[in-house]
Amino acid sequence: MFTLAIDNVVEVPVKFTLKAGKVNKPFAVTLLANRKTAEESEAEASGLTISEFMLDNVTGWHGQTLVLGEDGKPAEFSREALQAMFRVGNVLALCWAAYLRECGAKEKN
Repeated sequence: MFTLAIDNVVEVPVKFTLKAGKVNKPFAVTLLANRKTAEESEAEASGLTISEFMLDNVTGWHGQTLVLGEDGKPAEFSREALQAMFRVGNVLALCWAAYLRECGAKEKN
């Protein structure tokens, strides 16, 4: 049996803008997610949507300012708050692409 010299949790930085009237308003969030092997991802994703996969594997966040609570302050992490974020057009796709990028190896020269 072998183990890998990397953590099972990966930080996934995501930056994007959304139109607020005529202005492009910047947002950023760092998702904390379970790192999955290619085999695990394929097995889980075969019966799940990308949204369901992400909801099952994102375990926290920090620096989030898009989803606000009743008090008008950034919402604490919860599955429901993450779903609210994913309902905004293209945010789920950006988070998914960032997750795949951060879980995989990168060439280093």
